[in-house]
Amino acid sequence: MSKVVILGTDLHGNPTELASKTVLRVKKLFPKHKILSIEHRKPIQKTKDTLIIPKLIDNSRIRRTFQALILPFYLLALRFLGYNNLLTFWVANSKYHQFLFKFLNLIRFKTYFTIIASKPNFSSIKYCQVLISQSKEMFNEAKKHHENVKLIYPSISLDIFKPTKKEDLIVIPSVPYSVSDFSDRGIDFLLQFLDKHHAKAIMILRSQESYEFIKSKKIKNLTLINKDLSDKELSSILSKAKIMPLIYKESPDMPLSAMEGLASGCAIICKNNLSISNIIKEYKSGISIKQDNEFESAIKKILSNPSYNKNARKTAEEYFSQDNIKNYSNLIG
Repeated sequence: MSKVVILGTDLHGNPTELASKTVLRVKKLFPKHKILSIEHRKPIQKTKDTLIIPKLIDNSRIRRTFQALILPFYLLALRFLGYNNLLTFWVANSKYHQFLFKFLNLIRFKTYFTIIASKPNFSSIKYCQVLISQSKEMFNEAKKHHENVKLIYPSISLDIFKPTKKEDLIVIPSVPYSVSDFSDRGIDFLLQFLDKHHAKAIMILRSQESYEFIKSKKIKNLTLINKDLSDKELSSILSKAKIMPLIYKESPDMPLSAMEGLASGCAIICKNNLSISNIIKEYKSGISIKQDNEFESAIKKILSNPSYNKNARKTAEEYFSQDNIKNYSNLIG
């Protein structure tokens, strides 16, 4: 039976991102597994199957240097313990990652790298034996750089995330921890829109910094939720909303928010730089825009046509079933 190491950042603690939620399901496929989690934002919560590489200090330069130095020793120790497969949910974008995967190749780990970034650095992951893409667009791009690429769409809990009676409500999930990231994630634009139009909206935040900044704007009809939400609590919010805008400049390849929103019957408004925009256009489960000035008309179109919300759920059922997880077992064996 395969002994599998699952590597990523903040895989410990309450699963909130796509990588950590995927790992929660994937690890059940492999009785002999060990999770290797690099601490970043989540506080340490130890479990029997998880090794945590601590950050020791919040200074990002010191943290990264320390973790980069000790990570290979953790991996070498696990290899000596008989672990021979490495499954990653990570962002690899530097020469360090290229060194690391070359090192793993030398000590005979078979590495399966799941691409979660929209613009991966393929030179950093060329030593991985298998690249796993989460969208058709990424699959086609990865095939240009690597001979062994597999397509596995993400999976979400369709039994938890599902629609209820809809309101004329906009939901904005996953507001960045830091205000400095607002521009890249489209939050600045959305705040300006809401301040001007007073549309009913909910924002889900993850830090006191973001909460205090947005609260100070005193935007009418905007409700702020700043706490950790369980999937059921999050679903109860998404299920009532008609629209989820994802106006990202830089983004994950397949944002978790979009998938959970679709399952909850939220129509997505997104820039056409997201891989999921092509799925949305095909199933008419949202609107893909090229320019910010198209946003207002997209909202009006969705609010006047409930078929977008019905198609959203159908899209999630078509693409994001939990059965997708079984493909990892078929791949690794």
